[in-house]
Amino acid sequence: MKPTPARLWFGGQWRGACLIAALFLGINVSAAPAESAALSSLSFEELSQIQVVTASKHLEKLASTPAAVSVLTGEDVIRSGATSVAESLRWAPGLDVAQINAAEWAISARGFNGRFSNKLLVMVDGRTVYTPLLAGVYWDVVNPMLEVLDRIEIVRGPGGALWGANAVNGVINILTKSARDTQGSLLYGSVGTEKLVHVGVRQGVAFNDRTWMRVYASYDRVDDSLLADGTEAIDGLRTTQGGFRLDTEPGAGANRFTLQGDVYQGERERYSSLATTSGTVETDRSIEVNGFNLLGRWTREFSADSTLTLQTFWDHTYRDSISVQETRDTFVLDLQENWHAGEHHAVTCGVGYRLSADHTVDGPSGGYRPTDYSFRLFNGFVQDEITLIPDRLRGTLGVKLEHNSFTGFEYQPSARLLWTPSPRQTFWASVGRAVRTPNRTDDGADFNYQYVAPGPGRPLPLVVRALGSPEIESVNLIAWEAGWRIQPQPQFFADLSVFYNEYEDFILGIPDAAGTFVETSPAPIHLVTPVTLMNMANARSYGGELALVWQPTASLRFSPFYSYLKVDAWLDQPGPRELDSLTGSAPRHQGGLRTSIDLPRRIKFDLNLRWIGTVPAYKVPAYFEADVRVAWEVRPGVELVVTGQNLLDSSHNEMGPQTSEPRYELERGVQVELTNRF
Repeated sequence: MKPTPARLWFGGQWRGACLIAALFLGINVSAAPAESAALSSLSFEELSQIQVVTASKHLEKLASTPAAVSVLTGEDVIRSGATSVAESLRWAPGLDVAQINAAEWAISARGFNGRFSNKLLVMVDGRTVYTPLLAGVYWDVVNPMLEVLDRIEIVRGPGGALWGANAVNGVINILTKSARDTQGSLLYGSVGTEKLVHVGVRQGVAFNDRTWMRVYASYDRVDDSLLADGTEAIDGLRTTQGGFRLDTEPGAGANRFTLQGDVYQGERERYSSLATTSGTVETDRSIEVNGFNLLGRWTREFSADSTLTLQTFWDHTYRDSISVQETRDTFVLDLQENWHAGEHHAVTCGVGYRLSADHTVDGPSGGYRPTDYSFRLFNGFVQDEITLIPDRLRGTLGVKLEHNSFTGFEYQPSARLLWTPSPRQTFWASVGRAVRTPNRTDDGADFNYQYVAPGPGRPLPLVVRALGSPEIESVNLIAWEAGWRIQPQPQFFADLSVFYNEYEDFILGIPDAAGTFVETSPAPIHLVTPVTLMNMANARSYGGELALVWQPTASLRFSPFYSYLKVDAWLDQPGPRELDSLTGSAPRHQGGLRTSIDLPRRIKFDLNLRWIGTVPAYKVPAYFEADVRVAWEVRPGVELVVTGQNLLDSSHNEMGPQTSEPRYELERGVQVELTNRF
């Protein structure tokens, strides 16, 4: 295989540089900058006034947002003990987060979970990271350095009126800090029993009082998970990543420019059992991934009430998996304006264009037809926030119009209402429509997924083949939501949301035994039973989420949360098809408790508990787990951390087999980390 630019850029020198940097942790004794304590020093009142952008595409206070929104601050992520974004999302109410094996995750909002959950839109600084091949996310390459995270905003419920297709059940926006806020040097390194190596270096520089830049590099190595029989799964992950961010505010600050990029390379082993026309082939070989991205953003503030933003990015990805090879280039251009029309109307509008071109290479069990495809999307949206009663009642109307290569024209409207009876209490309600457009698999898959040897009455072997269909339409959602937020005392905050969703045109496979045919190539001669993907099911779901924060003292905080979900599904026409993949792919009940304590002698203690209910579709029993993190600031800027994860079981399973893979077990783990800021 010819090396790609990303693969050449990352050789042993960078990996060695990261390891050498880790050896020097703790040597520098300079005082750490204020950035290291910026978030941890936020008061409870300040935390309750955090501003978010994802729910409305402009900054607004979390407490006055008419949507089900939660925020993980950068400090929350660090104190969770997580070493990846996917892992940190365990502590967001309403998300179903399950680790499949050492490298793969299944993450969804409000049901329908799986390795490629296709109703959740994920972004990093506004750059979408899902693959149109499956409309899901490869979480192993969503790996920004956690120490530069500003916050992760999670919107539960449809966001199609602003963000477009695939923002069906939720939106996750991972936001990093400005380069201005990450000045100085940062070195960290950890070793552990499961997360074997986790090292990184970051350097921030100021060219003048209006231009700042940071660069970083990191290396991670994760140990193998276990198979159900207790043997090693041989699926360990090794990733190397680097990048930069440049922020500048020329002139009087009315203009802001951001230029940022990342480059990465990863490798892991993976076992699969693939169906071919000559039998079932068991393979165990390396999966290689690499890529890079480059994003530019210009913001012009004409006045306090008028802002124009132009953003564009290029994202190149390559993945050589066992079943298929995919090379993809995505180009996106978005223009957005925020302005006030009089005293009572705040308008946000924009237009955008996306081009995503892929090249695929068939694997042993099949591939995509055609092998090369270019997906185009044109869109425009408008949203009007209407002040009905100043400081009391606000309404929001919006709609997004799109035209895509698969289904043509789509529309996604929404209406929201926010009532603020007092400064410490808000009620909100909404109704909206969102769509999940077809992906390359829905439209052009051509994969064998089962081989049946010859038997009595059938002298030829049989393969069952999944086939996409160009006739597939989008999955449609109509969602009703409501919520209540209250802060009765300065030390206590509660956030309750409920929802009722109706889905139409779910995509499932229909076996056509009567359509079985003889195929002579490739040899040997065999029978093929097609399973065609079609819109054939409907569903409804309802439930809610409750999140509380109680901070009895300045050094003690409790953050419990609970989620309930019920899903019903039915076919358009009665048939034998089981619908567990829709109704039972996420737990009905789940909850957690984050406890953070700041102790004397500069010691921080965090205990994170989570309980996950049964997941029937994947035959995952309910489980209860605990993570513990203890951090000691040895001296200013130098911190020693010990973390224990999954402490209540020697190993446990969180997600059932995905396609042809076995069932994996995740082991208890301990790691020690040393961080130096100077």
